[in-house]
Amino acid sequence: MKRKPLALLLLVFFSALSGHLIWEYLRFPIHGAMSFFLGLGVFFLLRHPLSIRCTSLLAFSFLFALSLVLAKHIILGGGVTALSDTNYITAYSAKDLVALAVLVIVIYQGLARLLIWVGSFAYATLFKPNDDSVYGIILAKPTWLLIAALVFCWLPWLFAWYPGFIYGDSISSIMQAQGLWGFNNHHPVCYTLWVKIWIVLGMAIHDVSFGIFLYSLSQMVLVAWTMVWGARWMHSKGVNAAWCVLTLAYFALTPFFAQNNISMWKDPLFSCAVFVLCLRLYDFFSHDGQIDAQTVFWIGLFSCFICALRNNGAYVILLTALACVALLLRYRTPEFKKKAKYLSGAMFVLAALTIAVQGPLFNKLHINQSYAETVGLPLNQMARVVVYKGAMSEENKAFMDNLYPIEKYKDVYAPGIVDRFKWAAGCNAGYLGSHRNAFFKNYASMMKNPRLAFEGWELLTVGYWSVTHFTFDTGNISKGCLWCFKWWTKDHGIKTKNLLENRFFDSRSVFNQYDATIPLGFLTWLVILITLLALMRKNAPAQMATLPLLALLLSLFLATPIQYWERYGYALSLSAPLLIVLLAQAARFLALKDTALYIDKNCPTSGKTDPTLT
Repeated sequence: MKRKPLALLLLVFFSALSGHLIWEYLRFPIHGAMSFFLGLGVFFLLRHPLSIRCTSLLAFSFLFALSLVLAKHIILGGGVTALSDTNYITAYSAKDLVALAVLVIVIYQGLARLLIWVGSFAYATLFKPNDDSVYGIILAKPTWLLIAALVFCWLPWLFAWYPGFIYGDSISSIMQAQGLWGFNNHHPVCYTLWVKIWIVLGMAIHDVSFGIFLYSLSQMVLVAWTMVWGARWMHSKGVNAAWCVLTLAYFALTPFFAQNNISMWKDPLFSCAVFVLCLRLYDFFSHDGQIDAQTVFWIGLFSCFICALRNNGAYVILLTALACVALLLRYRTPEFKKKAKYLSGAMFVLAALTIAVQGPLFNKLHINQSYAETVGLPLNQMARVVVYKGAMSEENKAFMDNLYPIEKYKDVYAPGIVDRFKWAAGCNAGYLGSHRNAFFKNYASMMKNPRLAFEGWELLTVGYWSVTHFTFDTGNISKGCLWCFKWWTKDHGIKTKNLLENRFFDSRSVFNQYDATIPLGFLTWLVILITLLALMRKNAPAQMATLPLLALLLSLFLATPIQYWERYGYALSLSAPLLIVLLAQAARFLALKDTALYIDKNCPTSGKTDPTLT
């Protein structure tokens, strides 16, 4: 059907406007030619628009478009430690509303066509059986051999940076393990006990460095096992062997994973536990009406690991349980209700026990942690209110002045990190810990400055939801302050060396500490998209598989101490190949005959769960 001249003229105008606005709101430098080609793409996209009605897709398009508008006004002129005169937010205007409307329309139509392709061609490729191919033969190799292959690929980094990456955060655990400091829960006690096994072993043979080397090696093996198990899990659900082998190759050959896996951080093991929990939740909700004892055991075990390996682990489990209860409003089948009540009840109990142990019990045993660690984001929001002279009562001013001289906040408030204020000389963190009720009372009172509070949240979380910031951030390792133990008067028996040192090339330049993987902002939106599509199509297994990742993201949105650090979202990086598979599965439901995308009561599959991957 031919368009009328006026309609065609309006489409040309809208396309030109769209090209300019999209290029600008993606935060690229102004470039007329690129805006033109982008507008041309919009013209062909909307020349024959799809007649669609998909609430989940519309909701995603709006949220994603809103994130682009918000991110466009965030200026990060310095590093994460820069003050508010360098990292700030510019003023909004009516232009942003126009851009929001344009972005929603273009994202909605563009994403619909992309999902059609993913749900048809990409799905057919991902789920094409090929067990008799070379990929199937590789995947059928013994588990220990595949683990050894991954570890072998990572070994050059371990040898070049022997005994592994040791950070400021590692020092606390090492000191406690050596008996030089008493136990504290600033970094989880359970994780410290795990470190202590290897430190004590090193001390027994009079070589602490070798003990840390064994720690790094054991962590590499555990992470490799998780990756191999995850690849085989996908294969058992119908994903072709080529994708599973490609997944393992991606993990083996991307330096980012090698660097993280030789790091003395709690995050690699914690992230493995989150990843395995995602897959086990999928399994748990895949069997109609049956509660498989083995799956329940694994869910319980890895939920315990999550609670033990990071202080926000209990909140990840708690938020997963709350989301599970909320889904009862969507999934009303007896099978789902039975499993959801069983699972959420057990998770609530586990989270409550963990919070009780880490709170009252640890206090009784004099195992404490800085209270400022748990309220970092609210603390930064309050500091922003002070710096920008928001509305405050006399009680608010007195409370903030007791924490830190109120006239000096502008010298220590860094919008992108809590530590600059928290560790500033003169900051009375002890006062904060002894006046917890007063803190929440004053926080609630100071939130009568909603704009400043929201801006404070934006600037401290931007890296986890923006796709236009931190796209190629390679500072994941360097942010950890490598080998801070050298600042101390003693090295405590830790000797670092380059076992690959030679006169032909600089091995540490080849196997360096600078690399990045898929930015967390992209993975965040991928998780949200899969969740919304799974919710629409009532696919309970896929829905539950994303809940721990959503809970992890929500915990970062509520309590991150820094605006971007990839290690905090390492579970998302491990889950990236799985997320692509889940997206293909969700998109398949939307790809119908003649590439028409619609949700309609006449559609024979509308509202039904696709049995694929179950």
